[in-house]
Amino acid sequence: MLRIIVLALAALAAAAAPARAADLRRYTAPGAAPALDGAYPLGTAEVAINVADRKLFYRNPDGSLGDAALLRPVTAARTCVETGDCSGVSVKPTGATALNTIAAVLGRASYITDFLAPGEVTIDNALARAVAKFGPNGGKVIFPAQAACYALSLPFTVMKSNLTFEGDGMNPSCINSTFDGDVFKIGDGSAPVNPAHVRVRNINFTSSVPRTTGATIALRNTYNAQIENVACAVNVYVCLDIYGGPNAFLTRVANLVAGGGYVGIRIGFQDLGTYAADVMVLQPTIGSMTRAGIEIRHNGGTQLVGGDLLLSGIGILVNPQSGQSVQALHVVNTYLDTSTYEGLLIDPAGTGNVATLAFANLWTATNGTQTGYPGIRIKGTPQQTSGLSFVGGRSINNGGEGARLEGGAHVDFSNYQIGFNSRKAYNTYSGVYVAAGVSHWSFTGGRVGPVYGMANHDENQKYGIDIAAGASDYYSITADLSGNVSGALNNLATGAHFSVMAAGAPFGLAGASLGVGTASPNSPLSVVCATRPFSDAQAGGACLQLGAGAGAATDDGIFAGVLAGSYAWVQAAKPGSTTRPLMVNPNGGAVALGRSGMTTASTDGWPALPVTAGAPTGAPVGIPAGFAPVQLDSSGNRLWVYVGGAWRSVALN
Repeated sequence: MLRIIVLALAALAAAAAPARAADLRRYTAPGAAPALDGAYPLGTAEVAINVADRKLFYRNPDGSLGDAALLRPVTAARTCVETGDCSGVSVKPTGATALNTIAAVLGRASYITDFLAPGEVTIDNALARAVAKFGPNGGKVIFPAQAACYALSLPFTVMKSNLTFEGDGMNPSCINSTFDGDVFKIGDGSAPVNPAHVRVRNINFTSSVPRTTGATIALRNTYNAQIENVACAVNVYVCLDIYGGPNAFLTRVANLVAGGGYVGIRIGFQDLGTYAADVMVLQPTIGSMTRAGIEIRHNGGTQLVGGDLLLSGIGILVNPQSGQSVQALHVVNTYLDTSTYEGLLIDPAGTGNVATLAFANLWTATNGTQTGYPGIRIKGTPQQTSGLSFVGGRSINNGGEGARLEGGAHVDFSNYQIGFNSRKAYNTYSGVYVAAGVSHWSFTGGRVGPVYGMANHDENQKYGIDIAAGASDYYSITADLSGNVSGALNNLATGAHFSVMAAGAPFGLAGASLGVGTASPNSPLSVVCATRPFSDAQAGGACLQLGAGAGAATDDGIFAGVLAGSYAWVQAAKPGSTTRPLMVNPNGGAVALGRSGMTTASTDGWPALPVTAGAPTGAPVGIPAGFAPVQLDSSGNRLWVYVGGAWRSVALN
């Protein structure tokens, strides 16, 4: 891009420059310009001049060649030509309104190659020189692409703020370390020193020696650090290690790639008295880590969005130790698959605490297929682990259970799909397992069983949900549990407070009252409806219907109701057709009618018989075998019984 350089100073002579100007490249042929690569490229802090075209050339921060017209001859220009000192020359970029000195323009970025001394084969000293040139406003150190990796033989620690270390891409720009321990450290972990706004991007880090300690990039009490498009490959131990501390806040990680090590990203492994806060990780790809893709020990507020953690020991490991806590972890749209053990393991130790974690659209699949481990595993006492929510995720094709609750409290799954688990052994592990005594949990919506639409999969899960024998209490299940090998629900819990309303499983309710027609049930089952007389039963009208069929008003059944202020009634009938006999204890057992504890002075509580004014003459129908109708004749004062095909009576005194 053409830049107009305003030279407020002396004339440029068309004649040859004096000998002391040998550092300045000078061209006299029209159209000649310096090269950007090859044997003699133009450096970042170097300028060239074509006296025939009256142009000045320099290297832009992005590596491209910049040129500008020389407007009028002034003293600073002669100084630039004769001595190579162009600090007094000013430029005005196209479209800009202000001037900048050449020194300011060239000082905003440094190429690491410009700071390599003759004979140096590592960038140890070049890094220090490049950073030293920047003031408090910082600048950029550029690692241009080259065939071989830049060699680093000593750890490098950044103690300045506002610095950017940038390559030309993960593959083109590579830094290879030749030692164990921390490689690229931002901050030294001391509380008084707080480097801020440091960025590392577009660089691939490798090592030529096996690593057993330290991190490739170590953030030690830093504020607003940004790690973008960085790769850790070949002899990795920990790729990115984020310590806590009073200044460890607002760390942003985007598109990190790591493989073949111990841990991909480690958060809060050590701290300076407080946890690392507000860590934002976007779209990482981490694989083949022997311990975990991501390990979190002491942290408040981590957001993990997207990405794939695969082929590691554990996908995500949350394991605060005594005195540590993990709070407000939010994981969205992330794949945890093909781990040797769990996809997600929550396992606090000692006084470690895990609370208020949220997982949305989490994918845990094909974990523990050879070891029988679950996709999700939750451990800890209710004091250690509580307030976990899982929404809209999938846990499928794992070696053990889709989800295994061994501890914790207030753990809730909503609209989850769990199926095709127990790949390690058929009919051995269930979709969800709840250990003895685990309470305050729920599984609502979604499905635990075959996830239809997935080809070439057979359901291996033993039960949809398996609750071990013990005092599990305060839980709710409302999901589809059908299609599992041994059944929908195996509930051996002894708790007295639960609700089960799941497809394929018996309905169950304990520790609460069920209201039909009322929001304030007074009894375990309260049915409230409009007042109605017994005659309504002839048309199928009732407050309560128990019967055969599909629940239609004309189905055979028992109908019951209440006429307010008068009586309650029960009728067996096929409404619209006929009445039916009502049998009480037909298989045996005494039947007691009337009020208990009546006295000679009682005025109510007696059972009542049908009364007619005269002897009965009709032949009873519909009477079950072994029973006899009874009727009272009020005019003749006789008690009639239908026996042997005839009415027979006795006189009443």
